[in-house]
Amino acid sequence: MKFKWIEEEFLYDGTQLRSLFAYLNYGLLGDSIVSWAGPCNITFEHMVDGEDLLAKAEIKGSQMLHFIVEKFDCGLFGGVALQRLLT
Repeated sequence: MKFKWIEEEFLYDGTQLRSLFAYLNYGLLGDSIVSWAGPCNITFEHMVDGEDLLAKAEIKGSQMLHFIVEKFDCGLFGGVALQRLLT
């Protein structure tokens, strides 16, 4: 798995949560983790989580640690296990 720590601080607004983010923005092809620190403000337009949308939950913070993980060719069990290990 490739990894990239981004030194630049920038806002996570939900638009980064898309397929091939690491490759198209940082040249990391395949399984990867991209991370950075910075503010967060996700509008309902870019919110992916259904529970948060239905609850009209606010997701924002002045300083957070962000991780975008892309794992290809992975089953549901493996994906959930990876998510639990990361969190």
